[in-house]
Amino acid sequence: MDIHTLIQALTNTLDPSLREQAEALLDEVHRLPDFTPCLLQIVMNNGVPLPSRQAGAVYLKNCMYKYWKDIDTGEVSGDELPPYCIPEQAKVFIRDNIIGAIIQAPPLISRQMCVCLEQIVRHDFPKKWTGVVTTVLGYLSSDNQATWLGSLLALYQLSKKYKFKKSEERVEYITAMKTLLPLLYQRMMAVLPDHSLPAVTLQHHILKIFYATMQYTLPLDLIDDNALPGWIIVLQTVVQRPVPQEALEADEDDRPQLEWWKCKKWALHILCRFFDRYGSPNNVEKCYTRFAHYYIKTFNAGVIGVLLRQLAVKREGNYVSPRVIQGIFNYFIEAVDHAASWKLIKPHFQVIFQDIIFPMMCYSQEDDRLWHEDPYEYIRMKFDIFEDLISPLVAAQHFLSRACTKRKNVLDPVMAFCVQVMGLPEDQRDPTKKDGALHVIGSVSEVLMKKKQYRSQLESMLVAHVFPEFQSPLGYMRARACWMLHYFSEVIFQDQNSLQYGLQQVFTCLTQDKELPVKVEAAVALQFLVKHQTIAESFIQPYVKPIIHELLVVIRETENDDLTSVMQELIETYADQMGDVAVSLCANLVETFNEIVDPTGQADDDSYKALTALGILSAIQSLVKATFNETEIMQQMESTLINMMATMLQNGIMDFYEEMLALLDLFTTVAISPPMWQMLFIIYDTFTRDGFDYFTEMMSVLYNFVKVDVEAFLSNPKHIEVIISMCKTVLSSEPGEDPQVHACKLLEVTLLQCQGRIDPYIPSIAEAALERLTRKSKTPELRTMCIQVVIAVLYYNPSMMLELLEKTHFPDSTEAITAQFFTQWMKDADLFEGVHDRKLSVLGFCSLLRCPLRPDPLKTLAPKVIPAILVQLRNLEEAYKQIAEEENEEEEDEDDVADDESKELDSEEDDVDEEGQAYLKQLAKKAANALGGGGDGNEDSDSDGSNDMPQTLLEIDYDTVIDDQDVIDEFCTFKETLEALAGSELEWYALLTSALTPEQTAEIQKLFVTADQRKAAAESRKIEEAGGYQFTVTEVPNAFVFSSP
Repeated sequence: MDIHTLIQALTNTLDPSLREQAEALLDEVHRLPDFTPCLLQIVMNNGVPLPSRQAGAVYLKNCMYKYWKDIDTGEVSGDELPPYCIPEQAKVFIRDNIIGAIIQAPPLISRQMCVCLEQIVRHDFPKKWTGVVTTVLGYLSSDNQATWLGSLLALYQLSKKYKFKKSEERVEYITAMKTLLPLLYQRMMAVLPDHSLPAVTLQHHILKIFYATMQYTLPLDLIDDNALPGWIIVLQTVVQRPVPQEALEADEDDRPQLEWWKCKKWALHILCRFFDRYGSPNNVEKCYTRFAHYYIKTFNAGVIGVLLRQLAVKREGNYVSPRVIQGIFNYFIEAVDHAASWKLIKPHFQVIFQDIIFPMMCYSQEDDRLWHEDPYEYIRMKFDIFEDLISPLVAAQHFLSRACTKRKNVLDPVMAFCVQVMGLPEDQRDPTKKDGALHVIGSVSEVLMKKKQYRSQLESMLVAHVFPEFQSPLGYMRARACWMLHYFSEVIFQDQNSLQYGLQQVFTCLTQDKELPVKVEAAVALQFLVKHQTIAESFIQPYVKPIIHELLVVIRETENDDLTSVMQELIETYADQMGDVAVSLCANLVETFNEIVDPTGQADDDSYKALTALGILSAIQSLVKATFNETEIMQQMESTLINMMATMLQNGIMDFYEEMLALLDLFTTVAISPPMWQMLFIIYDTFTRDGFDYFTEMMSVLYNFVKVDVEAFLSNPKHIEVIISMCKTVLSSEPGEDPQVHACKLLEVTLLQCQGRIDPYIPSIAEAALERLTRKSKTPELRTMCIQVVIAVLYYNPSMMLELLEKTHFPDSTEAITAQFFTQWMKDADLFEGVHDRKLSVLGFCSLLRCPLRPDPLKTLAPKVIPAILVQLRNLEEAYKQIAEEENEEEEDEDDVADDESKELDSEEDDVDEEGQAYLKQLAKKAANALGGGGDGNEDSDSDGSNDMPQTLLEIDYDTVIDDQDVIDEFCTFKETLEALAGSELEWYALLTSALTPEQTAEIQKLFVTADQRKAAAESRKIEEAGGYQFTVTEVPNAFVFSSP
C-alpha cells in the first residue's frame, strides 16, 4: 500500500475532527499483506514526525496483539470474514527488523516495539524463530555501545517468557543464556566503573535479565561455582557504591525512579532471591542443598557486611531509597534464622532498631500531610496489601518481629526502650514517638502474648498507656489506640470492666469520631474483639444494626477492603439477627458494589477497588447464608441480586465470575425460581463467549439445575441441550483434565437423575465420553470418569449402550471399541475410588450381565467380569467400614495452648523449618505418584484399591439418586443378579463363573451374607422412620405366681 497515505492516516488519528475517518481507513486496509511491514517502516523512519511514528507504533502493537497468533482454519464458519492473521511474509519482515527498531527508536516508541517483540517471542520462539538469540548476540557482541541497550530490552522480552517456567520448560532459554550470560557479565564489568546515566541504565537492564533468569528456578549449570563469585562481586559493588550528587538533588519523591537507585533495587532483589530461595541450607529443595551450603559459607558474610554499611549510611542521615531499605530488611529476615548470619547482625541490632526501625514506625510528617490533605489516600496506603509488598516499613516490622521471636536477648531491650518512651512525663513526651512505641509493641504482640513475664502485664499496659489515647485530641493517637486493641484482642482480661471500657471506646470511635482513618481502625478492631472476646459478642449485639449501617457509609467513602471483611464477620456472627434487615442490607450492598464497579464492563485497573468489590460480594454471600432457611427473605434477596448477577455475566466482567456463580449456587440449592431458570441460558452464553475457563466454577450451579428440580429441568429440552453442549465442548477441547473430570461427572449426574427420560440425548452423551476415552489421559481419574459416563449409560439402558459401543471405532480404524472398553473397565476396577464410583461400577456390571444383548467381545471377557466386581465390592466394604469408624470417632479438642515460649534460638543455632521440609517432601511424593499413576492405561498400578478418603470430593459435592443406600444397594443387586442368572440362564452363568477360584467362590458366599445383612438393616431403618415397631399392649397382672399349679 502507499506509505504516504498511511502516514497521513496515522497523522489524522491525532486530530479529533479527522480521527473517525482516519480510523475507518486504517480498519479497511489492515488486512493488506504489506500493512504491518509498512507500519514498522514508518516507525523506523526518522524523517516522519514523531507523533505520527508514535501513532504507528501503537497501531502496530494493537495489530500484533490481535493478529500475530496463528489461527486454526477450522474456526472459519458462516458468512463472516475469516479470522485474520498477519501473513507469514509480513511476519518474516517484522522479525528481521523489530530488534533494530527497538535499538534506534526513541524511548516512547521503543517501549511499544518491546511489547511487539514480547508478542512475537510468546508465539514464535523457539519453534518458528530462534533468530532473536542470534540477533541479540550480534548486537551485544558489537563494540558499538549504542546498540547494547536496545538489545538488552529485546533480551528481557525473551527472559520474561521463561521466568516462571519449570526447569524442563526452559531448555531452549537456558541453552541461549549459556552463550549470552557470560557476554552480559563482560558488558557489566565494562560499564560498572562508569557512573554516568547511560552506563547505569545498561547495568539496570542487565540485572533485570539476570533476575528473570533465576527468579523461579536456579539454573545450576548456568550460574555455577565459576560464574557466581563474579556476579556476587557485581551485586555487592552496585549496592554499596555511592550515588552521584545529581541523584541526591532531585525531588525526594522522584529519586526512587532514578537509574542509580533502580540499579541498587534490582541488585538487592537478586541477593534476596539467592538467599531466601536457594541459599538457606535447611529450607531449600533438595536439588539446591549443595548450592545453599556453598552460598552461605562463601558469600553470605560479605553480603551482610555490605548491607550493614548501607544502613549506616541511612543512620548518618543520608538518603537511601525506600526499596533499597526494604531489600536490606528482607535479606535480614532470612538471616535471623541462621546462626552465622545472626552473629554478624546481633552486635548492631539495638542500634538498627533505635536509629532506623523505630523512627520508621513513628507517625511521620508525610503521614500527617496525607491524614489532613487526603485521608482516603492515607487509608489506602495503610491498608493496601499491594503497598505492603514494597513497603520498607513492613519489611522492617517483619525483621523486628522475627528477631524478637527467634533470638534470645532481643525482646527485652526492645521493650525496655518502648517503656522508656511511653513512661516520659506527658509534658516531655513526643506523641509521635509514643505512637512509634505502641506500633513496635503491637508488631511483636504475638510473642508478647506467649511469654509469661509479658502476658501477665498486657492488660495493665493497655489500661495505662493505650486507653487514655482514646481521649486524645490527636486523631492518629485515637487510631493507634484502636489498632492496639486489634493486635491485643486475644488478651485475657482479669477485669471485665477494662474490656468493656475498651469496647465502648472502639464503638464510639466507629460511630461518632469525625476522622475517617479512626473509623476504619475502630471497625477492624471491633471485628477482632468480637472474634476473640466472648463478652464483646454480647456487648456489641444491641448495636449490630447501627454498626453495620456505619460500616456501609465508611465502605462507600473509603472503598476499603478490610471493612468488607468486618461486615462479613459481623453478618456471620450475628446471623440470627439478620432476618429483619437482610433485604435492605442486601440492597445497600448491591448499591455500594455498583458504585465501585462499572457495570458496563469498562476496564478499571484500580486493584484496590477490585478487592473492595470482592469483599462486598463476600459479605453478600455471608448474608445469603445467614438467611438461607428463610424462604421469603431468600426470594426477596434473589430479586435484589439477580440483575447484578446477570449484568456481570452478560457484560463479561470476568473478575467477578466466580463470586456470581457462588451466589447462583446458593439460590439454586433448594429450589429454582422461573427467573433463575433464565440464568442457565445466561451462564451458557457466558461459557460460549469468554467463560470456558470457568467451567469448573460453573459446575455447582449446573449440577443444581439438573438435580434440584428434575421435572422443571426436563420440561424444556433446551435445558438438557445446554448442559450436554457445555460438557461436550469441554471434553472435545483441551482445558486441562480437571474441567474434563467435572464435565464427565455432570453427564453422569444427568443420566442418573433423568433415567429413562432423555433417550434422544443418549448417543450424544456416550459419544462425548467415548471420544475422550480414545485420547490419552495423564491421570487415571479422567479415564475412570469417562468410563463411568459409559457405565451410567449402561445402567440407564444397557442394550442401547452396547449397540453404541459396537458402532464406535478408534480413530483410523474399523475395529469397534467394545472389546477395548470392557478390557479397560475391568483392568481399572481397582482404580475406582470412593463409594459412589465403585457402587456405580458394580451396578453397571449387574445391568450388563442381565442384558440379553451380549456381543462377542463381552462373551470373550465374561470370566473376568465377576472377579472385577469382587474387587470393587471388597473395596466398598473397606470404604463403608472407614466411614463408620469416622462417624463413631469422638472428636477430641486438644487445647494445647503453649504455656510459654516459642523456642528461642541461641546465637549458635539455626532455625530449621522441619514442617516446611516435611511438606515439601509430601508434595514431591504426591507429584511422583501422580506422574507415575497417569498415562495411557499401560502403566503398572501399585494401587491396592485403598484411598486416603473413603469418599471422593466429587461424590461428596455432587450426590445422585443411587447414593441413597435405601434406594438401591449394590450388594443386594449383585446377589439378586447372580441368583437370577443361576436360575434362568445357566449357560451364561456357567461362562461367567467358569474361571472363579475356590477363594473367589467363598468370597461370593460371604458377600451374599453381607447383602442379607444390609437388606435387613435397610428394612429396620424404614420401620424406624415409620415410627418404630408396634407392639400389642396387654394388661399387666399385679402379681406373678412362679410355683406350679
